[in-house]
Amino acid sequence: MSEFKVGSKVKFTTIHKRTGSGKITHIDDGPKGSFYSVKEDDGKVTKCRLKQLQAA
Repeated sequence: MSEFKVGSKVKFTTIHKRTGSGKITHIDDGPKGSFYSVKEDDGKVTKCRLKQLQAA
């Protein structure tokens, strides 16, 4: 699995099956893994886990 960094362009699918794409703006490390904040073109920020991300 590839390593994503802040500024990487990604596509995502949430657990509720919503899809989107954007750039990673922030990475929060947690006890069960990292959350990646993805900012979409319309300004909405979505937090995703690594398994929900794909390289754009």
